[in-house]
Amino acid sequence: MTADEIIRGFDKAKGDRMVVDNSWESYSYYIIPRKRGIQSTVQPGDKPEPDVYDSTAIESNLIMAAGLSGYLTNASQRWFDLQTRNQAIMEMSEVRSYFNTVSNLVYSALAASNFYQQINEVYLDMGAFGQGCLYCEDDVKEDIRYYARHPKEVYCIENEREIVDMIYREFEMSAWQAYNMFGRDIVGESVVQCVEERKDYGKMVKFLNYVAPRSVREVGKKDAKNMPYSSYYINMEDKKIVRESGYEEFPFMIPRFFKNSGEVYGYGPAATSYPDIRMINDMGKLYIQAQEIALYPPWLAENDGLMGSLDLRAAAINYQRRPVSEGQSVVPLKSGTNFQAAFEFLDRIEKRIQRAFFVDLFLALAQHKNMTATEVLERTQEKMLILGPVLGRLQGELLNPVLQRTFAILMRRGVLPPPPEVLQGQDLDIVYVSPLAKAQRAVQGNDMRMFLGSVMEMAQAAPTVLDKINWDKVVDKGSKIYSIDPDIILDQEQADAIRQQRAEAAQQQMKMQNLLAASQVAKQAGGAAKDYAAAKQSTATPK
Repeated sequence: MTADEIIRGFDKAKGDRMVVDNSWESYSYYIIPRKRGIQSTVQPGDKPEPDVYDSTAIESNLIMAAGLSGYLTNASQRWFDLQTRNQAIMEMSEVRSYFNTVSNLVYSALAASNFYQQINEVYLDMGAFGQGCLYCEDDVKEDIRYYARHPKEVYCIENEREIVDMIYREFEMSAWQAYNMFGRDIVGESVVQCVEERKDYGKMVKFLNYVAPRSVREVGKKDAKNMPYSSYYINMEDKKIVRESGYEEFPFMIPRFFKNSGEVYGYGPAATSYPDIRMINDMGKLYIQAQEIALYPPWLAENDGLMGSLDLRAAAINYQRRPVSEGQSVVPLKSGTNFQAAFEFLDRIEKRIQRAFFVDLFLALAQHKNMTATEVLERTQEKMLILGPVLGRLQGELLNPVLQRTFAILMRRGVLPPPPEVLQGQDLDIVYVSPLAKAQRAVQGNDMRMFLGSVMEMAQAAPTVLDKINWDKVVDKGSKIYSIDPDIILDQEQADAIRQQRAEAAQQQMKMQNLLAASQVAKQAGGAAKDYAAAKQSTATPK
């Protein structure tokens, strides 16, 4: 593949995203101002535009991102477990021990890397733009490294399953960075001139990274040019390929918050609440102006005639011919604005924006952090159902692929131990155990508790109905719903062995009790016979 072919494909993808860029520019303006510049040039560190009068959407997006970070991918607690889909194999202690060890090593690798800093940035992008981008690569120092890429850099192509498996990423780096990254002989003449001749080390140079499934490769070869996914870096000024390599797994995770069928790019809370965001911003401006006029009202003053047009600016003075009032030559011009009604209307709009970003849900979870998942569920069940599809898409398009790639990289680098022989050919499965995941599954647990409660009520009238319940399966099902540590729950063989021992002990105790009872009967019978013999002898002796 040539540089010209890749650039032609990029130009087409760039043209297809122009309408989306218009929307993203508007969203960034009001929701994440530091990421403006989708269609304009913004210098790093520029302050927000002066005509943004309300920060409700900005704060709501920050709370949502913090909520997802804290309740879905919290660095201080377990939020996933690794296992195999074959439940019969998972019953083996050797397999459970292996996955427990592997999960701990993956947690350690995530904590040692920059994953938790970057994932929060992805959540912020999803709230504002409707999608994010997380790039995952091998790292010499930390084994693995993650980068949240700005959505404006990434142009996506979906396959027939509506999964993004091809991207163009247009980005800039300084001439000095490119010179060191790609090398003098390859980086391109434009960069060499900047560094060696003009000494313009900080000049920004555009590059294009193209990653896609490799259609032609020699299966079995492990070199970079025969991996399942190809990667090309192109110097856009020189139109030259400066690096060709590859990946074993697709390295870009592109989660979409909501997504229409047939469309590539996603929609987020910003798109849902954008009319309200614009409205509260415009009304915020009017509210400030009305408050200013109320504090510094224009004045009416007595004069022969109104001089000029009516001036309604704060603290302005208007002269009129008719006396203002008896005994007063100057009075304030009252607007009659109903500030209470305006405040209540602004408050309703603010709450609608916060609901679109699930602020009420995350604040409820924070306020009830000492409650059980069931108690929280009872208070937030309706909001959890609304968030359910979002969590499903986050797991499918972000967390699953990032954990699978992390696992594969750590396995190739020898960080993870080899799996037991019994796991050969088995699929890796990921179970999420974060507070949000638990609360979602708690719906099943709540239904089961209600059903068992009904059965116990029936048992008061008909005790035999308890024979219909397989209590072992109830415990196993409940432990999975509530993500209980599998080491706490005994497997069926261990439970049966304990029951067997208990039954044998009970049987032995019953035998001992029977022997004791028999000896007591024998003793009593012997005493009675002795008494009878003595009585008989005494009656037979003549007086």
